[in-house]
Amino acid sequence: MKRNFTIVVSVLFAFALVMLFSSRLISNSVQPPQPPGQGLAGDPGQTTCSHCHAGNTRADATKFTLKLAGDSAGLVGTSNVVSAATQYIPDSTQWVALELNGANGSTPRYGFQITALDSANNLAGTFTLTNLTNTSLESSSQTGRKYVGHKGATATTKAWSFKWKAPHSGAVTFYYTCNMANGDGVEYLPGDSVYSGTAMITAGPEVNVGIAELSEVSALTAYPLPFTHSVTVRMTVDKSADISLSLLSASGTLVKTLYGGYTCAGPFEKSFGLNDVAAGLYMIKVSSGGKEKVIRAFKL
Repeated sequence: MKRNFTIVVSVLFAFALVMLFSSRLISNSVQPPQPPGQGLAGDPGQTTCSHCHAGNTRADATKFTLKLAGDSAGLVGTSNVVSAATQYIPDSTQWVALELNGANGSTPRYGFQITALDSANNLAGTFTLTNLTNTSLESSSQTGRKYVGHKGATATTKAWSFKWKAPHSGAVTFYYTCNMANGDGVEYLPGDSVYSGTAMITAGPEVNVGIAELSEVSALTAYPLPFTHSVTVRMTVDKSADISLSLLSASGTLVKTLYGGYTCAGPFEKSFGLNDVAAGLYMIKVSSGGKEKVIRAFKL
C-alpha cells in the first residue's frame, strides 16, 4: 500500500512538473517572459533569452539584421529599408525592423527582445507597436527601460517591425537578443540558439539653427522616403521669389544643386534623379533671401 502511494505521489509530482514546464513554455511562446524586474535584450545589467533557453548567448551578426528607415511603412521583406544606418533623424518617428536569418529544428519558434539606451543607459526615445499580433511591449521595474519583443512565437514569423521616436540628441545604442528555439517543448536543455547584438547610431545635425525660416514656402515634403534612384520635392510657394533647392550631406555640406530660379506662387513639384549619390542620410534645403527650410531624407 505504501509502495502504491509512493508511485501515485511520484506520478502526480511528475505531472505537476510537466504542467509547470508546459505552462511556462506556452507563456514564453506568447511573449518573452520577464524575470522579476529584468529585461532580456542583453542590455547593461540585464540578462538574455538564455535565462530560460539553455546555452550560451552568441554574437553572430549573420543570424540577424537590424534595420532603420525614415517615416516609411512596409519595412520587412521589401527594399524600403536602410540597413546599418549610422545616424537617426532627431525628434522624428522612424521604423525599426529586426529580421532573423536561419532556422533551428523541424518545428522552430522564433523570438526577440530589443531596447534602445542613451550613453547613461537610460531609455532613449519611445517605442510604438504597429502590429499587436506579433509584437509586445514590456517594462523593467528595476530600470524603467522599455522592451519590444515577440508575441505569438511561431515557426513562420521571424521578422518584426515597429516605430521608434528618436530623442533630440545623443548617441543611441540598440541592444537586442534573438532566439531560434528548436520547438522541442523543453526548457533549460541544449538545443535552442540565442544570439545577441548591439548597434550604435548618432543624431543627425541640427538644422535651421540661427537661420530665419523661409516663410515663402509651406507644406514642404519629399517622396518616396527613403528614396532610391530619384526623389520628388513637393511644396507650396506662397509668395513668388527666387528659390533654390539643394541636396546636403548629413554634416551640411553641399552635395548637389537641384533647382534654382524665379518661382511663381502656387503648387511646386519636381523630380530629381540621384543615381550618382551614395546611400545615406541627406538634407533637402529650400532657400530664398537668406532664409531656408530643411527636411531630412534617406537614400537606400
